[in-house]
Amino acid sequence: MDLTVCDELEERAVRVSEVHARPRPAAAHALDRAERTLQTALGYLRALPPSAARWNDLREVHTLRAWIELKRGHSAEAERELQAVMRVEPAFAPDPRGYPPAVQRLARDSARKLKKEPTGQRNV
Repeated sequence: MDLTVCDELEERAVRVSEVHARPRPAAAHALDRAERTLQTALGYLRALPPSAARWNDLREVHTLRAWIELKRGHSAEAERELQAVMRVEPAFAPDPRGYPPAVQRLARDSARKLKKEPTGQRNV
């Protein structure tokens, strides 16, 4: 069966799209491993007494976890990770030199949503 050039290109495009649509087990495994490492770090950090260094590390762990969740396509979980930081530090923005534009966008969107939420009040 003779294929025209267009048919051949179309067939190649279908094969390429199928390859890119398949789950990438190595990438998924790497994300899982990174998540486990960050979860362990989070446990250790929570056991430490409060300090500026501890907060910096906690903030970084939550931001990295948000990035992982975004890569997995779990934007709600990623938003929760960033909001955990923003509830303590409302002006937080991930460093653009260390995080991709998608994380930056999510941080801006999360900050806007948090501003709309009611805040607690304590009477003494």
